[in-house]
Amino acid sequence: AAGLEDGSPMTAELYISVRDAELARLRDAYPDARWSDAASLLDDLVLSDHFVDFLTIPAYERLG
Repeated sequence: AAGLEDGSPMTAELYISVRDAELARLRDAYPDARWSDAASLLDDLVLSDHFVDFLTIPAYERLG
């Protein structure tokens, strides 16, 4: 599992908290972007038990 600089673990709960804060900031700055799609893709990559070699593979599947 990945850890933070202070040695604490990077948990799914912490990831979700950071993601939500960043999404709020980005939505305010760029309200017309597809943030829900981007967050969903990132969630699938970050929270999955399986490593994806290339971000573009699942991204292209969502665009199709």
